Amino acid sequence: MNDLVQLASQFGLVESELNNLEKILEANVTFKTISRMEAKRQLVNLRTKVDGMIARQAYASRVMRCDVRNPIMLVIEIVSEVCDISVIRIMGKSHKSEVKNARKLAMRLCVEHHLGSTKEIGRAFGKHYTTVVRANQTAQDMLDTYSKESEFYKQYRRCQIRIERRLYIPL
Repeated sequence: MNDLVQLASQFGLVESELNNLEKILEANVTFKTISRMEAKRQLVNLRTKVDGMIARQAYASRVMRCDVRNPIMLVIEIVSEVCDISVIRIMGKSHKSEVKNARKLAMRLCVEHHLGSTKEIGRAFGKHYTTVVRANQTAQDMLDTYSKESEFYKQYRRCQIRIERRLYIPL
């Protein structure tokens, strides 16, 4: 079990997702709610996800800096720094406007920089992919309607600059 958690964390899975996986597996073992066939299916799904992450990382390393293992988490950290909101709050369930705007901004930047499909981005945030689509649309509408002097637009530009500095190789 620890090997599985270590492997998953090595490829940048979110801490809460690892905890959920561990709790589910413990509950299934304790209460014997799944058959061996279902357990094997879950392991195959996990291996498929890890293989996909390895492939994406190999592809991304050709375009992005080699030290970036999980660019989605890097974007979340950058937004956290710029907006002065913790990563945990951005990835949480808070409905406060400043937290929601930071979350929308992070999702928008992930989609804009093609850091994964909406499903993958949603999985990193612990949200459904439709939430990512809606947040992306809302953030784009906010950028289109707000003036360039608005706080949201300024935060967006600061995040853009930091992402370009830390994520991409200068040509």
